[in-house]
Amino acid sequence: ETATLNFLKNDKELFRTIGLNKTLEQHETALNDIQTIDGFDANLLKRYIEYMGEVGDETFPNTIDNPNLKEIHEKNLLNLLNVKYLVTNVEINDTNFKFVQQNTVDSLNIWQRIKYSQTQYIYENRNFLPRAYLVNDYKVIEEPENILAELKSEDYTPSYIILEENPGISTGSRSEIEPVPIKHYT
Repeated sequence: ETATLNFLKNDKELFRTIGLNKTLEQHETALNDIQTIDGFDANLLKRYIEYMGEVGDETFPNTIDNPNLKEIHEKNLLNLLNVKYLVTNVEINDTNFKFVQQNTVDSLNIWQRIKYSQTQYIYENRNFLPRAYLVNDYKVIEEPENILAELKSEDYTPSYIILEENPGISTGSRSEIEPVPIKHYT
């Protein structure tokens, strides 16, 4: 077990992580109950794959190889995914992320049986959103191809949800999000 995994699993808040440049292996995070945005599922939804392609996650088709934060343009998408920690093997300078810890990790690539050493940097996402929250407004975007564009726009705030058809109901007047406590999670 690495210092990086220990750090992540000692945070008892409900959050997800992203490991760039293969810094977090799925088998290690799954064994340590650390939730990642790429998860561990054989049945991925088409829209989730498209969404992750926009984030720049290397696990998904149509994404960049070996991404680093400079190549992840869509930080709004990370916030919506409840990504609290970013683990990478390169230092980053971005005001959205606070440096937390540096570790040297000795790893074994289980597929190729190669041992390697890697410096890992852990950054905390200053803008990550709670896993669940309430909003009082919605915006209708009927064309699915325009939904991601809206989520990526600099004007987007998580104070409304996006619907594909109008439900015909009026919305509240509050514009901020309201976190929802999660009583039990399995």
